[in-house]
Amino acid sequence: MSYLCVDGGQTRTAIFLLRGEGEQLAFWEERPFITPSLPGGMEIFRGIIRSVCETLQTQIDAHSYELPEAACFSLSGFKESDSELAQLVETEVRAHFPRITHVYTVPDYVGAWAAATRGAPGIIIISGGGSIAYGRDQQGRALRAGGWGHLLADEGSGYWIGMQAIKAVMRANDHIIPATRLQEPLQQRLQAGDNAELQQRVYSGAVDDAEIARLVPLVLQVAEEGDRAAQNILHEGAHYLAGLAAALIGSLGKLPVYPTGGVFQASLMRSLLEQQLSRLGLSVDVRAEHIDQLYGLLIIARQGLK
Repeated sequence: MSYLCVDGGQTRTAIFLLRGEGEQLAFWEERPFITPSLPGGMEIFRGIIRSVCETLQTQIDAHSYELPEAACFSLSGFKESDSELAQLVETEVRAHFPRITHVYTVPDYVGAWAAATRGAPGIIIISGGGSIAYGRDQQGRALRAGGWGHLLADEGSGYWIGMQAIKAVMRANDHIIPATRLQEPLQQRLQAGDNAELQQRVYSGAVDDAEIARLVPLVLQVAEEGDRAAQNILHEGAHYLAGLAAALIGSLGKLPVYPTGGVFQASLMRSLLEQQLSRLGLSVDVRAEHIDQLYGLLIIARQGLK
């Protein structure tokens, strides 16, 4: 059997036709999915789905591939409550492939959850550009916490850590807090000589969100060198992330916790998370698993979400 797996991110949409346990039959890319709430967004979204289906049909015809048994669309920014969008995806896919058994549309963090847990009960904490926790228990109950964007949430994310580093440097420059080893390298990285220039570059957009998030390795390095300001940032971030897990454990019960995302690639952040969970009185199994997002989509396409 073959499966259509679509990973719709903010910069690109990657499409895979997989067979069996994950043998890749075909791969191609489409433009990223636009937020449907934007003017004309729904029609653009529909057009991308149709293009995916048309290209898939071309691949099937050219190589005599079997029709996919099921499909999983993992979409950045999609919410599980958005039934209209999920219905649009299913309608368009079934118009091209009426015999397809299942069409699943899930948020990207659900795909990451499936990849980490192999579809078993568990909680995933993602800290990358943003931060979010998502879990499912033995009865299939699902909950999320966080993930509301950097203006309203995303504490402990790469962006949040980077922004806290900028603020710490500015406070140190103003002699509000002691000097920090972050000052010189951060200002060099952002091409700012003082607070006025830092303010101008951040507010003008010359320093964008991605560049702010890329400050995380610097914060980690300086923290490991003993810098108090950097250590405080990471401890506070880990506290917030542990709080996301605690919120889900309180409702779903004691489940394994899987930290993932760029920030958790650092062993220091994984250790800090475990410390913060312990301080919250939570003795849980924290598992550092390699996350293959595509494998998560394949799991959902093959067995659904139980």
